[in-house]
Amino acid sequence: MAARYRSENDVAQAIGIQQEDPHFYEKVSSELLQQLHTKLRKSRVEKFIWPCLVWHLKNALPSEVAHDLLDRKIAVNELGHSRQNEDVQWRMAMFYDEALLTLAKDRYCSRKYDLSDFRRVLDFNSTQDWMMSSLSHAPASSKAKEQLFLDTAKRHPDAEKLIETHEAMATGRREAKEEQKNAQLLVLAAKPEITDDEALELLQITDQEPPAINGNIAGNGAA
Repeated sequence: MAARYRSENDVAQAIGIQQEDPHFYEKVSSELLQQLHTKLRKSRVEKFIWPCLVWHLKNALPSEVAHDLLDRKIAVNELGHSRQNEDVQWRMAMFYDEALLTLAKDRYCSRKYDLSDFRRVLDFNSTQDWMMSSLSHAPASSKAKEQLFLDTAKRHPDAEKLIETHEAMATGRREAKEEQKNAQLLVLAAKPEITDDEALELLQITDQEPPAINGNIAGNGAA
């Protein structure tokens, strides 16, 4: 019987939504999830249904449902790889590295969170190697967060590697941004409505040799 619920189609049928609907996993409301939890709790099949459902859901489980599943060690791996409500996410961070990494990257990279939010993650566990390594590759949403990461990284056993990686990634992002800006200026300089003088000025910003633009620029811009 349990094998019936191993596929996504069987899960869809269990919660009463047609999976052919492209928005299938976006339509599973909190109310429906709570009803499903009540119906399945302590049944022989819930350990097969919840992992599949959690893996594909676009929204978090109701906190009481998630905590109950964790209490009874159901779909723990899938929950750990998902993004759940704050209280559930912090609970999982105590024993699941992926959950801690989700908290850290959200708070480091998103402007939605301020410096104190990011500091809370570092205070929670600033020695977790995977988290610190991942943050060294990521762009901070503010200079203050970046500096806090660097100050913390300097106290880490792998400090040299973390700081080198951070600097290399930051340089790469700056160079990529500059290349993108230059490419946009070159496209603008080639537009027919741009005068020769305007095109040359744009090319000087990009530090590029002035090619023939609009059919009449070469070298000094003479016709």
